Amino acid sequence: MPARIAPSATPSWRRCAGRRPIVVVILSKHAFASRWVKRETDWAEELKERDPSRALLPVTVGQIERDDFGTDNGWLAYYRYKRVEAPDFAPFPPDQAARRLLHALGLTSAGEAPVPAARSRPRMPTTC
Repeated sequence: MPARIAPSATPSWRRCAGRRPIVVVILSKHAFASRWVKRETDWAEELKERDPSRALLPVTVGQIERDDFGTDNGWLAYYRYKRVEAPDFAPFPPDQAARRLLHALGLTSAGEAPVPAARSRPRMPTTC
């Protein structure tokens, strides 16, 4: 494996992420400051680059700013992504964020109309 591919991400996390067609990326001030989170997102980006059928879905969970997406911290690419995020880089309340995440994934929560069969998604186990 090339050295540029998050060599410090734990082998178990790399294995788990490698089995998933979608990686949810949690965005917050703490995430932007974390080298650990950055290594994991770099690995997820590399997997997506190797296999364009993969998806990365950023979800904002704490107030962030446009300037948090910078070249100096390596997060600029996530500015272009459609994010589960309220206006002005704010997070949605947790229940609304969860509903929007399920909608973005093509899933539904209890009581909602089922997703049409033509939009079926790969089965995603809950554990690695």
